[in-house]
Amino acid sequence: MQDLLKAKSGLICEAKLNCKLAEGCIWDKKNKIVYFVDIEFRFLYIFDPVHKTISKIPTESYISDVVLDADNNPICAVKDTIYNLDLKNTKFTQLIKIDSMEGLRFNDGKCDKYGNLWIGTMKIEQDEDALCAGALYCINENKVVAKYDDFTIPNGLAWNNDGSIFYHIDTVTRKIDAYDVVDKINLGNKRTVFTFEDEKGSPDGMCIDAQGRLWVAMWGGYSVNCVDPKTSEIIYTIQVPDKNVTCCAFGGEELDTLYITTARSEEGDGGNLYSIKLNTKGVESYRYGK
Repeated sequence: MQDLLKAKSGLICEAKLNCKLAEGCIWDKKNKIVYFVDIEFRFLYIFDPVHKTISKIPTESYISDVVLDADNNPICAVKDTIYNLDLKNTKFTQLIKIDSMEGLRFNDGKCDKYGNLWIGTMKIEQDEDALCAGALYCINENKVVAKYDDFTIPNGLAWNNDGSIFYHIDTVTRKIDAYDVVDKINLGNKRTVFTFEDEKGSPDGMCIDAQGRLWVAMWGGYSVNCVDPKTSEIIYTIQVPDKNVTCCAFGGEELDTLYITTARSEEGDGGNLYSIKLNTKGVESYRYGK
């Protein structure tokens, strides 16, 4: 399996930015660009891998996540509010603001095949009150249609090919959990498909490939691990020079390029965007409202 997944090329640093907390990368197939964010410095970044250019847009607060809607517009999660971004005019239009978010902010989020946006919340200050203070929201047509409580740092999200299984990471548990999806928004039959025990670091962002394997960014672990949820094994590891690996997403013309973001460490390294071409393909991201 290691040989089957062997990278086609070495890891490339696409943008050395020293972001404080780069996160939330997503591939825009139509425009052939990568979106990602710096949560702490509050920027939305746009990377063009063809022309090797990068631009950034400031936001008013913590921007944690980007998805695309049916019209290919960026949908941005900024602290407690979801916005539609008009790129041409750099105008943010509020879609929904979540109440009761004092001391909390959005974290990782993705859309499912039904057009729902699933997004987690967490305490901004990770103190003794942070445990289970967060939640996982399901948003559709700019309304909350489901909410699941008792998460601490809700992070990686992914679905199997037919959308019947939802995979999710709450970083502090060091586990990947799976849920059955019933009637599009109801999660049940929770079980753990993998526990990170001796591995360095903690699981953060996650994406899935066309074969149903989970690619997990390891905060503090200098790596991205590929986990087979059927066998509960790590079958491939990508070594990353930065300590805090935060997120990964498939992109490129053939969806065989894995884009990886990192955060700045205590030593001051990291906060960059990497890419690596793999011998496997991802799946195109689902759209909000589609």
